[in-house]
Amino acid sequence: PSRGRNSLPPSNSFYSVNGMASVKMPGRSRATAYVSMGQLKDAGASLMPQTINSANSTAALERDRVNGEARTSAVNLTFVSRPTRYADLSLRYRSYDYDNRTPVFNMNQRVSYDNTPAAVTTPVPTEPFGVARHTFDADFNVTALRFATAGIGFSRLQEARSHRIFESTTDNVVRVIFDSVGKGWYSLRTKFEHAERRGKGIEHGEIELAAIGEQPGMRQFDIAPRDRNRVTVLGSITPAGMLSFNASVAAGKDNYRLELPETNTPPESLFGLRDNMHQVVTFGLDAVPSDIITFGASYSFEHYNALNRSRQANPGVEFNDPTRNWSAEGTDRVHSVMLNAGISKIADKVDVQLSYDFNRARAVYEYMAGAVANRTLPEEIVLTTSLPTPTALPTVKSDLGRGAADLMYELTSHIGVGVSYWYEQYRVTDFTLDAEANPELTRGSAVLLGYLYRPYTAHTVWGRMVCRW
Repeated sequence: PSRGRNSLPPSNSFYSVNGMASVKMPGRSRATAYVSMGQLKDAGASLMPQTINSANSTAALERDRVNGEARTSAVNLTFVSRPTRYADLSLRYRSYDYDNRTPVFNMNQRVSYDNTPAAVTTPVPTEPFGVARHTFDADFNVTALRFATAGIGFSRLQEARSHRIFESTTDNVVRVIFDSVGKGWYSLRTKFEHAERRGKGIEHGEIELAAIGEQPGMRQFDIAPRDRNRVTVLGSITPAGMLSFNASVAAGKDNYRLELPETNTPPESLFGLRDNMHQVVTFGLDAVPSDIITFGASYSFEHYNALNRSRQANPGVEFNDPTRNWSAEGTDRVHSVMLNAGISKIADKVDVQLSYDFNRARAVYEYMAGAVANRTLPEEIVLTTSLPTPTALPTVKSDLGRGAADLMYELTSHIGVGVSYWYEQYRVTDFTLDAEANPELTRGSAVLLGYLYRPYTAHTVWGRMVCRW
């Protein structure tokens, strides 16, 4: 806005000192250590006023500076060894600590949209973000055959984040791999992962959730306890030097609805994301019919399914009423086709590149009251519900097509000129973006390319000059 101000990060300085040492050891082994220490400070710029409306009189702030300060430390330790041609070992440890020392700032007054200042009954303190992260990775691989490698690995990620409902979380990941590469006409890479994440210190977090009117059983998916299983297979076949085929399959499931008897607590993630599944399949080919012609094509199908749980309730009796539970299950399917072709050195002067991508996405959201069919644990079954039957929502549809053509002409051995054309068409039907849900969009004021909001067609042309020396 011409008379308003944009909130920007204050000017700041960051100084760090780091060093690295590496030692060669017997048995074709090497150990490496890296250490870094840093300090971050803002330049002491004044805080923006809550409003520039001269008709509003605001109370004095607790202080007129952010006084932002933080200290960082990082350590990377690595040990790699290949004692024999048939085995190799890798151990890695990484730590990072962001110690936020910015003083807490209490807000005693709020001004919304340049309206009359409103007093805050209970002062709202800032929450200086901080994180301490420790990661350990261990991988052991055996090459039993000339073109086959099998291995096992383990990772442990510990994070302590300030002002989250869990004081700390720990991820333990076990993986198994089998690779066959270098055979010449085919290659195969496979990996299976099992991960378990657990959190500590939820007791204080549940109190904070209840204090702000949230259900104590609500969990945030990025730190909530969960079990994960995922498998990935990548392969390629090259029957001839001019042609190759590739394919990949990935599938996985995250389960947030866990019974943790060792903690003697209720099941985790009573509300929030309960589970999600995904499957991705891709096929493709690459061809080089001649020295000047290349061609590629691929198709991908993606399927995602997620279940969320919530409760429609106000503080009081409704707050603890399970008959007011409801769920939302989202299913997304995406089809993608990608084509590309290139012709180089036409008459020793012209290079042409062509490409086209098309993505078709469909999403269905089903809302359910009461028990969730086929996904409900026994203690959660509700025979009746006090909520009305949800109204079915229409399918969300979106299609995005993008084509590009690029031509490069070589004037001399050092100078070339080029021109490119880019065509893009986006079509969307979304109940959250129509005129009823967003009346302001009917004014034609929002067009976000490659995003949501409204359909569009775009044509772009640009030129360039390239100098080589």
